[in-house]
Amino acid sequence: RASAMIGRRSPAAARSKVAMGEGDRLAAAFQRQVDPYAAGKRALAQHERDRVRKDQRFTLVTGALGAAARLLAIAIIFVYFLRLVVRPVIRIARATELAAEGDLDVLVPETGAGEVGELARTFNAMSRSLARQQRSLAGQNLDLERLANVLRAVLDSTVDGILLSDAEGNVQLANRPIVE
Repeated sequence: RASAMIGRRSPAAARSKVAMGEGDRLAAAFQRQVDPYAAGKRALAQHERDRVRKDQRFTLVTGALGAAARLLAIAIIFVYFLRLVVRPVIRIARATELAAEGDLDVLVPETGAGEVGELARTFNAMSRSLARQQRSLAGQNLDLERLANVLRAVLDSTVDGILLSDAEGNVQLANRPIVE
């Protein structure tokens, strides 16, 4: 700006200063004053870029670790739920199928939390009760079959014919003397 003012006031003086290299000297002096400031700003900018890269790496690693921790927690909860609820329910369902097919002596491990454990205990109690009732009915059926055989023998050994029919006239029982 000072050179521009000199050039406007006295063009000859300005040419003289340019010819003597005064402008180059002034520019070099200015450059020497500005260079340390510019170098400091470049160093500060580089430091900031390095800090941002470091923060980015930290953020990525932290995010990845957080995601891994969440996945691990979900996997642990899933396995816990699977062991505590799903497996016992599957065992009870299979045992129910066996019981429906006639195997009334089937029992399930009474494991599981809360309602699942209670369901297993109740299933086992039901299975034991049904097995007892089935054995009792089998014994009663055997007794009834023996009694029916005795009655058949008594009816067949009589000389008189005996016929038993229902209200519509359908024959329900006939002994050997009436049939022959």
